Amino acid sequence: MEKYICYKTEELKAFVANKRFLTGLVLGFAFGVLHHYFGL
Repeated sequence: MEKYICYKTEELKAFVANKRFLTGLVLGFAFGVLHHYFGL
C-alpha cells in the first residue's frame, strides 16, 4: 500500500509539473504574439 501511495504522489507531481510547464509555454507564446503584433 505504501508503494502505491508513493507512486501516486510521484505521478501527481509529474502531472502538476507538466501542467505548469504547458501553461508557461502557452502564456509565453501568447505574450510573444501580443508583443509582436501590438508592440506591447
